[in-house]
Amino acid sequence: AERLNFYEIGALTFEKPDLETFKCLKLAYKVGREGGLAPCILNGANEEAVALLLEEKIKFLQVAEIIEEALEYFKEEKSKEVTLENVIELDKKVREYILGFSLLIIVHELGHFVMAKVNGIKVEEFAIGMGPKILSTQGKETKYSIGLFPIGGYVKMMGEEEEVQDERSFSSKSPLRRISVIIAGATMNFLFAIIIFTVFLNKFGYSLPKV
Repeated sequence: AERLNFYEIGALTFEKPDLETFKCLKLAYKVGREGGLAPCILNGANEEAVALLLEEKIKFLQVAEIIEEALEYFKEEKSKEVTLENVIELDKKVREYILGFSLLIIVHELGHFVMAKVNGIKVEEFAIGMGPKILSTQGKETKYSIGLFPIGGYVKMMGEEEEVQDERSFSSKSPLRRISVIIAGATMNFLFAIIIFTVFLNKFGYSLPKV
């Protein structure tokens, strides 16, 4: 690509941004006006959400949704005194909160992985985390790896992105089998929620309201 030459351009025209379209910019303006620790929340949530986006685990429009949810969840923290200790502590809390989304993604991808195996689809790689690989092992046909950063994960199936003439490729399977693999992720998240809820009730119990 050619280097940008401002002398050749001559003049630049700027227009008022559509804040309903660019929701992250709208949130940045809002946080800037609020001040306090609000920018710390936005920064931590944005970095973790973008990391998930780059791993193709969330859609672009979900970045703003995750940031907005983090700002709402930590709204009581915004008014705390702005000190280095509070900034570091809150940044850590926000990133751990976003990691909750990552855990759901890992469980989601596990669902795809299991159902792909059930349907005889060749899984080329199953990874947990992102960034440089800190642990990797080659199974009989699947490479299992763990990334440095525990954010998200992914399943790479043969023929998932392009048509492959192989009976074990995703693209060669019947529509019903492909659908079963696709919906397995959401189904696994649903089952995971039931398991967590059951464990919580067994450990802490519950109380019935008195009438």
